[in-house]
Amino acid sequence: MAQHRRPPAVALSFEFFPPKTAAAAERLWQTVEQLNEAGILQGYVDRRYQPDGRGTRAQMASILDRTYKFLTGEALPSDGDQFSDDSQSVHQESINAVAAADIMHGIDGRFEPNLHVKRGPMAQYAARTMIRLEETGRIRPPQ
Repeated sequence: MAQHRRPPAVALSFEFFPPKTAAAAERLWQTVEQLNEAGILQGYVDRRYQPDGRGTRAQMASILDRTYKFLTGEALPSDGDQFSDDSQSVHQESINAVAAADIMHGIDGRFEPNLHVKRGPMAQYAARTMIRLEETGRIRPPQ
């Protein structure tokens, strides 16, 4: 079995749901690496991933946008700039795309890109992405 080399700054640590076995931990890291290779999950410029770190609404928008592109080969349609508070964000294009696709919404007319994402909204965003994929015929719902 091939050894997977991880950057030293990437610690094998999952605070909330730690893998029960070494094999489960390895499989989890393999999946994270596959999502990275697919361009869906991206770390920081210095190659850190920070699995125990918190994600922002802007980062979530990019993950959902990249997931859609990976699964369909096409970008989500965008209706231009949707919010006034995301112009300094590297995630602005993805923010506008997921807003136009009705996957994520603003808060009182703003996107609030730096707010942390809780698990409830994360599940809603993932579900809306799946609905969008179903509506466009990209995936079939389970029978």
